Amino acid sequence: MVTHGDRVADFVRPALEGLGFKKERRSTPFTIVLSSEAIGVLTLMSATEHNRKGTVSIMPNVGVRHEEVARRIEGLLGEPRNAYLRTTVNRPLDEVTREFQPPWWLFDLAGDMTQPANEMIAAIESIGLPWMHRHTSLSDMIEEMERWPLPWRLKFDRPVALYLDGREDLALAALHEELGKLGDRTDLAAEEFHRFTASFERYIGDHRLT
Repeated sequence: MVTHGDRVADFVRPALEGLGFKKERRSTPFTIVLSSEAIGVLTLMSATEHNRKGTVSIMPNVGVRHEEVARRIEGLLGEPRNAYLRTTVNRPLDEVTREFQPPWWLFDLAGDMTQPANEMIAAIESIGLPWMHRHTSLSDMIEEMERWPLPWRLKFDRPVALYLDGREDLALAALHEELGKLGDRTDLAAEEFHRFTASFERYIGDHRLT
């Protein structure tokens, strides 16, 4: 089924491709190669609640996927490569900078979408892309993860990023910090993190940095 968000993505796709983004399938986000180990990931978050019929609000979410971090996590979790196009760091565009906080852009699917599309593309180019390019190194990504509250999935990334950055002790400390927050939880997410912890500790034991 083609959603309202899909229709906006189809409309802005040529402009995003002009910035260097590509989109393999309708179900996948836009991506852009930033370096040999970093891929920018752009997702157009959509909302229709409280909107007029036939309209959709869009907020871009910008992220960066560090390929080696993602490969290690996918291997430790036993996930197919690129299963979720996991990002190592990400933020909604309206939270990237305090200097300019763009609104959710409102698109009227039955009308002319050119103006909101142009405004949104300009913000992605001037705010989103520079943020992506500032977060291509492991050290910059780790700093961002420690500065910004993380979604659940990203709690796998910080220990692995620290390990790959040569900070094994801090990686284990970060891992156990997150493990301690689970308490007595037994839900699927907690079970997944326990499996990840066991796999990661075995991996570190077999590949000591010191």
